[in-house]
Amino acid sequence: MDLSADQLLRHWPKDNANLAAVEVASSYRRLATYFPVAGTSRTARNLDRARNRYRLLPAYLRAVCRDFDLFHIVDHSYAHLVHELPAGQTGVYCHDVDAFRCLLAPQTEHRSLIFRRITRWIYEGLSRAAIVFHSTKTMGRVLAENCAIPAGRLCHVPLGVDEVFFSEDRSEGTSISDRLPVRPFVLHVGSCIPRKRIDVLLNVFAKLVSSLPELRLVKIGDAWTPVQRRQIADLRLHDFVMHLGKVDRSALIEAYRRAAITLVPSDAEGFGLPVVEALACGGAVLASDLPTLREAGGNVAKYAAVADIEAWLAGATDVMTNNSSEAVVKERKDWARQFSWALHARSIADAYSRISQTS
Repeated sequence: MDLSADQLLRHWPKDNANLAAVEVASSYRRLATYFPVAGTSRTARNLDRARNRYRLLPAYLRAVCRDFDLFHIVDHSYAHLVHELPAGQTGVYCHDVDAFRCLLAPQTEHRSLIFRRITRWIYEGLSRAAIVFHSTKTMGRVLAENCAIPAGRLCHVPLGVDEVFFSEDRSEGTSISDRLPVRPFVLHVGSCIPRKRIDVLLNVFAKLVSSLPELRLVKIGDAWTPVQRRQIADLRLHDFVMHLGKVDRSALIEAYRRAAITLVPSDAEGFGLPVVEALACGGAVLASDLPTLREAGGNVAKYAAVADIEAWLAGATDVMTNNSSEAVVKERKDWARQFSWALHARSIADAYSRISQTS
């Protein structure tokens, strides 16, 4: 969400003097986390997060909304804010429908009553928005068919890749060069939530390293969960995996460039930004065979069926043993160039221009 907001503001069209973009956000206020001892708990952090997101931020927007003509909510998990704004002048960018699983698939996503009520509130806000932006055509169909968003209120606007990902200048990546393995490594970028299928990532890597003992796994993003740490121990991978946490952009680019392959084994994605970023760096990608990831990777990425370990093993082995030619690297970069933050911002600005002309 932060990336989308930053890039939207950075690339907002300068040639539209009648439609300027301004960031609006309330200050984050702590309460529960101020208490000694108890304030360091996860519960305290969640209480403060909920208070700011569902009480303080809506109150702040009610107070300032008269100062603006149009409103853009950069992430669907904040769609409850539509209730506090003029719905006919408000748009929401919906990255995926993962947040609404307890409503769309209650038989598989069991949640508490209060959680479902909050989710319903957010969902109804999304449904009221004048326009709902989505990153893939597949997600547009899901929003139309599963969330009953009318086609006339849907707008396909893919995410983008910063131009620096395409650059051949390697000077920026020096901050991480000595932290990356000298040996060949497999890369994963992202969180460790269930749909990312880190279990598949680790099982595939364990089979790869059994025949390629020099191989390493580099994980960029959230820390391993306790379950994932146990899996690493059970598979005896402790000496073969490296977790770098969250890194800056230059470090991320260097990791993409040096990786033997980037793996994206998710079982659900709204877009798949790591796919496009890796391709922009000229890197090889093996991703789950999902419609959204195929939209991101086209014919230049490789795909394997979700959670089919043997298919992933064969696909990764094939990619890593067939070195990428200059022509292949160029094809990857050329494909990724269609995903532009400038085009992303222009498309959103044009959509709001149309709203302003009809309101």
